[in-house]
Amino acid sequence: MKSTNTETYDYACFIILAYEYGDNKIKDSEKKIKAKLKYHKLGAYDEARVNKIRELKEELSSEIHLYNKSKYYSSANKEFTDMEDFDQFKMTQDLSLKYSAIDKKELDSIVAMAIHLFHCR
Repeated sequence: MKSTNTETYDYACFIILAYEYGDNKIKDSEKKIKAKLKYHKLGAYDEARVNKIRELKEELSSEIHLYNKSKYYSSANKEFTDMEDFDQFKMTQDLSLKYSAIDKKELDSIVAMAIHLFHCR
């Protein structure tokens, strides 16, 4: 049977790190990441790479939590929060310069998930 695994290393790590809050969760996240990487056969745990993704998560969270003070916030006058409240394309473009080790398509998926988790939920 052909595998339909679309999980990638960086995205798999980001999903776990997105729910990591506080220093006491770092060891728990590390354990979960190692298990997920092994399960999906995505490669060995790379602490430097995971720390870079953690840094990206913190940067995205901080920027999105600025809401209307963020340089990526669009001045949409809507009643409810929406994915379009942030310029995902520009955010991805800008972050791709700093996080060039992450594939741009994958970074776009990470930015979209971050907007969803940190803004819409």
